[in-house]
Amino acid sequence: MRYSARATPRQEECTADSWTLFDTARSAAKAGLRGQEGLDTIGARQLAARLAAAYDGLVRADGS
Repeated sequence: MRYSARATPRQEECTADSWTLFDTARSAAKAGLRGQEGLDTIGARQLAARLAAAYDGLVRADGS
C-alpha cells in the first residue's frame, strides 16, 4: 500500500529501497529551500516533482 498525500512517512514503516529514494529526493528539496546556488524556477519544479514521485513510491515494509 502506498502512503496517502496526508500521511507522514516514517523510515521504520517503509522498505529500505523506497525510503532511500525518498530521503535522497527530500534532501535535495531541502537544499533547494536553503537557497541552493544556481537553482531557478525550473530546477525547483523538478525537485518538487522528484520529491512527489519518491513520496508516491514509498512502500510500507509490512506489505499492507
